[in-house]
Amino acid sequence: MPLFSIIIPTRNRGRLLKNAIQSVLDQTFSDFELVISDNASEDNTEQLARSFTDKRVKYFKTGRYLLAHNNSENAYRNSTGDYVLLIGDDDVLIPQALEQISKVIRKNNAKLVLIGLVTYYDSTFEDPMFRDVISACSFSGKVLAVNSEEVLRAYFNLEQARGYPPHASCIAISRDITSEISRKCGAFFLPPYAEVVFMPIAALKAGKVYVIDKPLILIGRGSNSQVVLERANPSQMWQHIELEFKHVMFKGKYTFNAHVESLLRAKSYYLDKFRNYEIDIVKYSCLYFDNIIDVGRKGAGYDENLAEFYKGVAKLPVTAVMRIRMHSALYMAKKFIKVLLKVKMFRKIKILTRFKRHSGYAVTASSIGVNNIMECRYKLSSIAKKLNETPENWEPSIEARY
Repeated sequence: MPLFSIIIPTRNRGRLLKNAIQSVLDQTFSDFELVISDNASEDNTEQLARSFTDKRVKYFKTGRYLLAHNNSENAYRNSTGDYVLLIGDDDVLIPQALEQISKVIRKNNAKLVLIGLVTYYDSTFEDPMFRDVISACSFSGKVLAVNSEEVLRAYFNLEQARGYPPHASCIAISRDITSEISRKCGAFFLPPYAEVVFMPIAALKAGKVYVIDKPLILIGRGSNSQVVLERANPSQMWQHIELEFKHVMFKGKYTFNAHVESLLRAKSYYLDKFRNYEIDIVKYSCLYFDNIIDVGRKGAGYDENLAEFYKGVAKLPVTAVMRIRMHSALYMAKKFIKVLLKVKMFRKIKILTRFKRHSGYAVTASSIGVNNIMECRYKLSSIAKKLNETPENWEPSIEARY
């Protein structure tokens, strides 16, 4: 059996899939299999996948259309490696990614390893300000050993720490754990967001989570990315995801709400293990409101979702209601100010210089001589220099230190 099973679920995105496959085959570590689950694609996905003759590439096409989590499950069930790593069909691995992960696994007998990411917004991204932009956070270049309690606190406190909660494409997990979750829950990939369902359980089982705080994967963002579809075409986005929310207070179909629904679903399988972890209803309500306003999908359930929100909040204790209303008023004021500032010159200045966002810092691709996501794999040190970061902490050929 190979050490790694890299699984890529895909549907009608042959143009993007080509890069994802090639990035796996370009790995400096060779003990892996690549399992592609093609969800009844109608484009050239099958032809493209079969054009790769490497025996480590295993292609499976579903006989009919499946929801997204079922397509991922199909890939998983056709895999055999000791560790499972899912990547998106629009993502690309840095060539040294598996080599770096394998060293952490062998040195620490690690069952759960997370890796750092850089985001590449291509020329098709909906917001012109982000097109051909590379976004990243700061990296220490270290291997961080994090107790599962810290990871779980970050999840249930709805916070982001260094490296966790992770992006779905940044998780290498032992098959011992995936098999146990599958037996307990009936499947490994469960909706709405599979990684948010299985990660807290996996952290609990692993006891310790190892974070390679170095960028080892590039996350692609284009016109069909989820962050775009939620605003531009929500019906297209949600048709691939199981819609019924059973555990959350509000029922609106938003990414944040799906995240919390997934987290509470994980808890429902292990109530005794997660009994000390609760979600703050005030913080949940505030962030849910923010997501509704940010998406601003008027005409697609916007008014109904706001009405449900205000009705639900009114049932909470008075102190909670006051805090949520204060947050809502301040958030709307901030949005109004941002609209006033969104003039053409301001946007241009902002993108041509280093600017901070929720995920870190960004540079234009052209400023480091990059034309596409594949070229970006070999320019990480250049990005670091551009952001006044330490290049050694980004350089994938340098082993992460302890």
